[in-house]
Amino acid sequence: MNTGRLIEAGWLDLRSTMPPDATLDWIENMRTAYFAGARFLFTQIVTAAKSDGMTSVNLHKIDQELKYFLAENTLKNAPVAGNA
Repeated sequence: MNTGRLIEAGWLDLRSTMPPDATLDWIENMRTAYFAGARFLFTQIVTAAKSDGMTSVNLHKIDQELKYFLAENTLKNAPVAGNA
């Protein structure tokens, strides 16, 4: 992040939630999808800011949606505690 690669830093954060035994091919496909989504979101924010102004409500909705996704993905791939 200190080098100005904010999206890459976000990818690394998401990568940390993935199963440790994930295949390299799957990880690379996920990275491609992540960056495609980041590009889409960036384009939508820029378009909205130029056309009708981006409000804090819109940004809050985007933030909430992304936080929900991250929490859901983390729960799906979290190791199960215990020895049952």
